[in-house]
Amino acid sequence: PRLARRGRAAVLGSDNALAWRAEAPGEPYAIAFGHFANKNVTAVLEGWAAFARDHPEWRLRLVGMGAADRASATELVQRLGTSGQVELMPWLDDDAFTSCFAGAGLVVFPSDFEGFGLPAAEALRLGIPVVVSADPALLEITGGHAAVARSTGADDLRAAMEQALAMTPEQLEAGRRHADRYTWAGTARTIRESLLERARQIGAGTAR
Repeated sequence: PRLARRGRAAVLGSDNALAWRAEAPGEPYAIAFGHFANKNVTAVLEGWAAFARDHPEWRLRLVGMGAADRASATELVQRLGTSGQVELMPWLDDDAFTSCFAGAGLVVFPSDFEGFGLPAAEALRLGIPVVVSADPALLEITGGHAAVARSTGADDLRAAMEQALAMTPEQLEAGRRHADRYTWAGTARTIRESLLERARQIGAGTAR
């Protein structure tokens, strides 16, 4: 509360995603992220195994994984029997990542800790169904326009994936409109206004 009285939150923008170009259409795939522990890679893979039993046409691309993480994830994928439905990918350059993201039919993002949750906002902006955890930041950013997994258990993630894919065009459009509020111009404006206000306080001798 003390900090809230002294500052403003400059939320990130997602409008840059409108310039992303999807790769050529092919088999449907979901994208998930593996670069930090809070992204819950093990839970994603176990949830995907449950989902894939009834949706064999779908593939999962798990991006941003280092060599050691890919090795351990490969062992889990083999145990789960989903080797043909999961692609473990390293860090991608900007063009490859944005193309991969924009071409996805589903974003799986059950992170257990986020400061903002930019991939969720970008998915909404692009009209891609998105699965999130009940992390407070993700709930706030998606504003009721994402499928929320009750837990990171396999069955709950599977159910959330199916819920996301059942979203209607009208629901996805509502998510796009919700994401319109997240712009980089708005981010810059908030920072500028905060700095100007701080400068005025210092000049008036009222800064604390």
